[in-house]
Amino acid sequence: GLEVAGGILPAIGFGMLLRVMMKAKYIPFFIAGFLMMNFIPMNNLLPVALLGTAFALFDFFNAKSRRDAIEEAVANNSGNQGGNKHVGI
Repeated sequence: GLEVAGGILPAIGFGMLLRVMMKAKYIPFFIAGFLMMNFIPMNNLLPVALLGTAFALFDFFNAKSRRDAIEEAVANNSGNQGGNKHVGI
């Protein structure tokens, strides 16, 4: 029984990881990594890990710049109190 449980444990861990991390915006990166690992002959996972790190850094810095742009737009628009007030709508 322990031998069987030890065999399926990596699959369960991978499934739990995907359940927590999988979002619609990350699916293309998941597919790219999967295809890269399956169709490009490699001796180890280091190139896939480096590509994943590059994607993560790209997403991190891109999200930071988007957040800064939104904060700037809100700050610029906060003084605009013309006759058009949207109260809860």
